[in-house]
Amino acid sequence: LLPVGPLIGMGSEPAAWHPEQTLADELLADPLAWLEAEQAALLSAIRQASTPDPAAVGAGATGSLAETAWRLAGAVTGFYWLHGCRDDYRRACDLALIATRLSGDRRGEAWMLTALAWVAIDQLRLEDAGALAEEARLIHREVRDGRGEAYALLKLAHTHEFCGHLDEAVSERSEEHTSELQSHHDL
Repeated sequence: LLPVGPLIGMGSEPAAWHPEQTLADELLADPLAWLEAEQAALLSAIRQASTPDPAAVGAGATGSLAETAWRLAGAVTGFYWLHGCRDDYRRACDLALIATRLSGDRRGEAWMLTALAWVAIDQLRLEDAGALAEEARLIHREVRDGRGEAYALLKLAHTHEFCGHLDEAVSERSEEHTSELQSHHDL
């Protein structure tokens, strides 16, 4: 319901938990107020999911918790962005990125790199932004996440724009696209 939506589209994957309708109606009546009240708890939940106690969870649960961490960080993107909470957002994405790498969740890793590229652009850390966006693009491609790859390319284009390298951004993407079209044509 926020004007800046979640970073990660949930697609057709069903949510693991649904609140009772009365609670959902209450939260959706004023989601911003709920997010403001729960901001610290959201960051804490991301931290807990990112750094589980190995003794407290089973062997397979760390991957599930890592996914919870990156999906939650992605879901609250709009709130953090609208409220200018870039440091909290960066902290949430950093935590989730560590968890995805430890669990081997390449899709989650790519989305958190994309999110961190967005923050780096906003903070004018353009060299970092370009490196993060390119790494994210390659991983999105590896896991065949076209939406993620497009989003990482958008962040790469923003980086080029802020650096004043518009011609390079256009030619780089055009050459890659032309090469892809040629390889499809050759098949």
